[in-house]
Amino acid sequence: MKLPSRNTNKKKIVEEASEIRARMKTCLADKCSFFSCTSDIWSSRTMNAYMAFTIHFLSMDFCIHNFTLAVKPIFGKHSGDVIRNYMQELIDDWDLPKEKIVKMLRDSGSKMVKACKSLLNREVDSHESH
Repeated sequence: MKLPSRNTNKKKIVEEASEIRARMKTCLADKCSFFSCTSDIWSSRTMNAYMAFTIHFLSMDFCIHNFTLAVKPIFGKHSGDVIRNYMQELIDDWDLPKEKIVKMLRDSGSKMVKACKSLLNREVDSHESH
């Protein structure tokens, strides 16, 4: 039996990821009235920084939905404005209206607090993780 090539495997993974993303977007559009988000930034052992962004909601049929929308590398200085811009890109990319965010779970770092307040232009009902 001949194994598929690296390029064939890569193509299949990209296709599968595109299909999953399309199903997630459909679910968000059809079933998500309001949602909560979580976000965190951490550094790898090699000091590369990453930001994760997740969404959580309850559909009208009382099913809980949780999606990791992204785990992205963050380059440069991690100011509140940079973090906010990364979050804004994710929200725009997934067609999520900011006014539907009801809760934001984040750490208590001043840059993350600034980013969340600036992103929503309002005091968001947020909780800090410890």
